[in-house]
Amino acid sequence: MINETSAGIVFFLSVSSENQFLLLNYPQKHWDFVKGKIEKNEQVRETARREAEEETGITDFKFIDGFEEC
Repeated sequence: MINETSAGIVFFLSVSSENQFLLLNYPQKHWDFVKGKIEKNEQVRETARREAEEETGITDFKFIDGFEEC
């Protein structure tokens, strides 16, 4: 059995005290946050950034320290 590890990112925007989240509609007919497989010698945040850029084109964002689950 192959064990693959993935990483992702949750984009959100606070508007009028309400959080809005970005979900992607994947071809497999489901909605999910941006995520992807961690490549060899890649760190979790590197994967999250790469996947965000590949899947959304969004490049101008920052990580929130302490808001991470491993």
